[in-house]
Amino acid sequence: MLTYLRQCVYNEEYKNGLRDFFTAVQENNIRSVIVDLRNNPGGNSLIANEFIRYLPTESYLTGASEVRFGSILRKNKPQSRKNQQLTPVFSGDVYVLTGADTFSSAMDFATLISDNKLGTVVGEIPGNMPSSYGDILYFQTPNARLVFTVSYKYFIRPDASKSDSPLIPDVTVPAKDALTETMRLIKKAR
Repeated sequence: MLTYLRQCVYNEEYKNGLRDFFTAVQENNIRSVIVDLRNNPGGNSLIANEFIRYLPTESYLTGASEVRFGSILRKNKPQSRKNQQLTPVFSGDVYVLTGADTFSSAMDFATLISDNKLGTVVGEIPGNMPSSYGDILYFQTPNARLVFTVSYKYFIRPDASKSDSPLIPDVTVPAKDALTETMRLIKKAR
């Protein structure tokens, strides 16, 4: 079953839609789900955590971060998060499609699945690095009224040993071919 995720919006509509999606997957005895993150600019990273709540994992590793507060740098260690499972639990195969236009929280979603070995990433390397600066503060100069931003947080992917690397898909194909290749993989696995 395929679901397109065009933006990472974490709200009741997403949570209800996800529950309905996994209920339909169970009712139809579907063994593979595909999450299409191509053309997704990001949004709220909590969407990935909510998705994982339907997977049969006891826990998963979240990334670390370094947060700057003036001269103070607070280092947050990676954590093993206990998965607070929701029903129905999906124990089939998860495929995540990526492209060069998969950014921010969408890239985080794919990285969380990949680094925790919860599914297969198919497509192209996303448009930004999994370990990178993010979360910004907005400023405006008092006289010229120029607006600028400064990042104050550095995110480190769950598998910190890969921090210097982009998210490399398990199966690398042009983004336009990712769905076709995933369907081929599913048919081959039957």
